[in-house]
Amino acid sequence: MVGIAQYTDANGNQWNKTVPITKGTKFNTSVTANTNIFAASLSPTVSPTVFRIYCCFDAVGMVKIQRTFSAVTVAETLNLGASLLANVSYMFDFLVDPSETINIQYTANATALKISVVEIAGDA
Repeated sequence: MVGIAQYTDANGNQWNKTVPITKGTKFNTSVTANTNIFAASLSPTVSPTVFRIYCCFDAVGMVKIQRTFSAVTVAETLNLGASLLANVSYMFDFLVDPSETINIQYTANATALKISVVEIAGDA
């Protein structure tokens, strides 16, 4: 199954471990306020699932998920609607249902020092 790795220890015991699936990443990239950061929206491999975003920007602003389902897009502000501090790392988890796609926007012109979006698939 995608997102699951099987391990065997020295005694022959086997277990499964969840392995995050990289969905999108940017490093030291200029972003324009209120514009999708990824050229193509991100789709889940396994549904429903959890996406985890790690992000750090060089300017104060808010992160917004752009969630699309059946050609309708809604915006969801993360961090309880509060601005992120410049040069501080944040991490957010959120659910993604079948047939949804996701993109990310930032509310200020900034440099994305790092953005990683990974899918956290469930254990087998």
